[in-house]
This record gives sequence, structure tokens and C-alpha cells, in this order.
Amino acid sequence: MRYAMHRAGETAIFQMLECPASLVAELTPPGVVCIPVGLGVTDVTHIIVDGKPVLKESL
Repeated sequence: MRYAMHRAGETAIFQMLECPASLVAELTPPGVVCIPVGLGVTDVTHIIVDGKPVLKESL
């Protein structure tokens, strides 16, 4: 599965993570949130708002 990682309280995606769902908790540092996302989501095109990826253009 693919995840976008962002710091709690922030909207910017700082890293993408691809791993089995069973490893997400182990690979996620404290203070970081992982959101499951599709292939079209990147740090260049999206931010995270209320736990969902949102296109930067639509803001």
C-alpha cells in the first residue's frame, strides 16, 4: 500500500511510503501521520487536509 507522510498539525507531505499495512505503525516516527493514498498523490501535487489528500490547485 502507498502512504503520504506528514507531520501532525501540518498539511505538507514530506515523504511517500510504500509498504504493507502491517508495517506502517512500526515505520512511522512519533509526531508523523501516514495517510493511505493512490498513485496520483505526490508531495508536488497534493497536501493533506483533514486526513485526506487535496490538490494544491484547488485551494
